[in-house]
Amino acid sequence: MSYKDTPLIVKHRRRNTTRFINNSLTLIMPVNKSAMRRYLVIDAALNNKYRPYPDKERLLELIEEKVGQISAAMVDKDMHSMRFDETLGFFAPIAYSKKHKGYHYTESNYSILQHPVSEEDIDTLKDAAATLDNYSGLPVFAQFRDSIRKINEKLKWSEGEKERELEKIILFESNDQASGVQWISDVLKAIRSRTVLEFTYENIYKNTFNRYRIHPYLLKEYRSRWYLIGWSPEKKDIRTFGLDRVTTLDSTNDSFTKRKDFEPDLFFRYSIGITEHPEQPQTIELWCSPILSKLLLRQPLHATQKKVKEQETGTTFKFRLLITEDLIQLLLSYNTHVRVLQPQPLRDELVRRLQATLDHYR
Repeated sequence: MSYKDTPLIVKHRRRNTTRFINNSLTLIMPVNKSAMRRYLVIDAALNNKYRPYPDKERLLELIEEKVGQISAAMVDKDMHSMRFDETLGFFAPIAYSKKHKGYHYTESNYSILQHPVSEEDIDTLKDAAATLDNYSGLPVFAQFRDSIRKINEKLKWSEGEKERELEKIILFESNDQASGVQWISDVLKAIRSRTVLEFTYENIYKNTFNRYRIHPYLLKEYRSRWYLIGWSPEKKDIRTFGLDRVTTLDSTNDSFTKRKDFEPDLFFRYSIGITEHPEQPQTIELWCSPILSKLLLRQPLHATQKKVKEQETGTTFKFRLLITEDLIQLLLSYNTHVRVLQPQPLRDELVRRLQATLDHYR
């Protein structure tokens, strides 16, 4: 079910006035896609005036035709959720008619596409629309641009905000003009269709351009830059490419089978940033100033962070991480608020870079 398949018509009662908010992305509910599709099939069947009072067998038949095979017990469970699940908020008036031996809505013209929401729900919709609007400049979200604009307009009118613009209270960091974002849509299509990509890639350190043939697995954003992670049949390894360095990109008709040993969460389990590294993670011990310690205790640097020793002069933390360029750059950014205690090679590398920086300014 896409956002085009399901217009949202939200009825909001305030001061005995019914307002409708039309043209949304989709029903905004914390429910999985398959379950929502089943609810919509049931809702349509109960609203079918040409074949009213569908029995359980009929509902099962319709769901299996449009969604997939399920059990009869699942039909009962879905109707129970539509009636009583507070998270869904439908509270659908479904009843069984002994006379007609089938199910129906006890309220005429009821539909789950037309259910009351609270002011809190309206605020949530406004926040969601504002968030989407923040990314509408990216090519991959171009298809949503008009829908996002319509939602924002409807939400403002529903509150009577004809003259006052919706106040911006959340500011996101985004750069839809950054180099490389024009490739996002094509890369996503290739990932979804398991299609091989070929592209020319600039090596900014050697000032050379190389041609690559990659099985695209994953897109990852880091510090407002987008990266492609994929398998290189030539190198027989997982490689990472910054989209800002891609100069030409071509989709092919060649399909590939994704490696079963690639798991995004596992691939980046011991990483900070985007840099891949062939070696094993190491135990890293850092001394942090009292100020930085407070920040790290509230927002850990990494999931492997552990507090070892806390003193008035600072706190010692341990991590299990890959030593990558991103990690080194991050540690350098902390300046005098951090000191590497272990391992010695990492400590020596930071000393070397800091000395080179000092020599540069001399």
